[in-house]
Amino acid sequence: MKILFKATIISFISLFTVGTFAYTFEEVSVNQLKSNGNPVINTLTPSNELPDSITLNGSVLDMGNTLSIEANFLYMEIDPTIDINIQQIAFQTAMLLYMINPEITPNNLIKIESTTLNNPGDFSEVFPDFSEMSAYLYSACGEFINTQGDLQAACGDSLPFGNIFINPHVITGSVSDIGTTSANIFGWVSNFNSSENVDAFFVFGTDDEVIEDIPDIYDSYNEIIENGQSLRKVFYGELFYVVDSEFDSIITELDDNTHYYYSACIEFLDENNAPNLVCGNDESFVTENASCIGEDICIDHEYSDVDIIASDMVEYEINIQVEALAEDIYFPNDVLAFEIVRDDGFILDENHADLSIDLEFTGDFYNGSFHIEQGEHENFILTVIVSNIDSGYEGEYALQLTHARYWRDGVYRENFYNLDTEEFRTEFEEIESLSPFPIITKNIR
Repeated sequence: MKILFKATIISFISLFTVGTFAYTFEEVSVNQLKSNGNPVINTLTPSNELPDSITLNGSVLDMGNTLSIEANFLYMEIDPTIDINIQQIAFQTAMLLYMINPEITPNNLIKIESTTLNNPGDFSEVFPDFSEMSAYLYSACGEFINTQGDLQAACGDSLPFGNIFINPHVITGSVSDIGTTSANIFGWVSNFNSSENVDAFFVFGTDDEVIEDIPDIYDSYNEIIENGQSLRKVFYGELFYVVDSEFDSIITELDDNTHYYYSACIEFLDENNAPNLVCGNDESFVTENASCIGEDICIDHEYSDVDIIASDMVEYEINIQVEALAEDIYFPNDVLAFEIVRDDGFILDENHADLSIDLEFTGDFYNGSFHIEQGEHENFILTVIVSNIDSGYEGEYALQLTHARYWRDGVYRENFYNLDTEEFRTEFEEIESLSPFPIITKNIR
C-alpha cells in the first residue's frame, strides 16, 4: 500500500556560532553556511542499481573550517499508512537532538557509518536489509571537530525512499499584462516527484473559497464544472518530467474592475493509476477599470459598512481609492460629489434628503489639497449620513458618485461618472411592526 502526500520536505541545517549552538529548520544558502565555518552536506537521491537493493548517497559540498569529516547516514523506518508530514516532524526532531549531541543517537534513528573525508566529495553506502514493502526517511550527515575542540554534526535535507508515492508539487506564479478583460497568469511544477508527466491547467474566478476548495472536491480537470465568473478553468497541456516546468495562460472575457482569484493546478495519476489533482496557493489580481481608460484619475470604491440608523436616515461608510493616471494631479477637500436617486429616476432635493459628508484621508494635506504621484494610489474613508429620507416611498434609493474634482496643470477639472444605479445602492423596505415608525431593512447589491 502506498500513501499520498504533498511533497513538502522541510530542510534542516545546523548552524553554529562561537561558544554557543544555534539551529534552524529554514533553508540557508551555501555561502551563509561557509561564512559560519560549518561543513555543507547535501542528501542525494538514493539509487537502486541492483534488484532488492538500494544505495544511500550524500555529498560534502564544503569542508568549512574543519580538516576531517566522519560521514554517515541516519534513517528512520516510517509507517506508509500514516501521514508522512507528521512522521517527518518526529524525524527532524530526532535529527536536531543528534546534531546537538552527536555522541548520542536517538532511539528512533539508526546510524550507518560511511567513510572519512578530508576533502569535499560524495559518499555512499548500501542500505542493509532493504524491503520494497517498507518506507524510510534518511539524511546524509557528518561529524567533525570544530575550532573550539567540540564534536559537532551537520546534516543535509531529509529524503524519503521505499514504498512511498510522492505527489508532484505545483506553485502558483505571478500575473502580468492585466487589462480590463484579460490577464496572463503563470505557474510551474517545482517537483514531479513520483510522476513522469502531468496535465497543467488553471482555475480562476471571483469566489476565493471555490478556488481554494478545487483540489479537495475534484480529482480531474474534466470534473470541474464552470459557473459563470465565480469559477472558470483553462487547460494548458501536458508537461513531461523536467525540473521547474513553467506554464502560463492568457485568460479572457473577464469583467473589468473586478477582483479575481486564480490557482495553478496539475492532474496526475496516483500510485493506483487513478487521476488526482494538486493546486498551488491562491493568488489574486484586479482587472483594470474600463471607465478609467484615457482619464486623468481613476476612482474605485467598496462598502465597509452600511447602517440603518432610523426610518429616514442611513449612514454609509465607504472605502475610496484614488489613482493618478497622469502627472501633476492635486485633489481638494471636496474631491467627490454625490446625489441620492430613487429607482424611478427622481433626484432627492433638500426636502427629501440631506447629505453630511466626512472624508478621512490617509495622505497629507497642504494648502487645502493633497497630491499623489502618477501611478500611485491614495486611500481614504468616506462617511455619508443621509437623513430626512421620505420613508413613505417603498422603492429603492441609491447613493451615487457623480463626479470627482481635481487640479491638473493649474486648471480646475471635474471627472464625471456614469450614474449607474447599482453604485452605492441600498434597498429600503417597509415592514409591519409594533413601532409607530416603519422598520427599514437593507439589501446591499
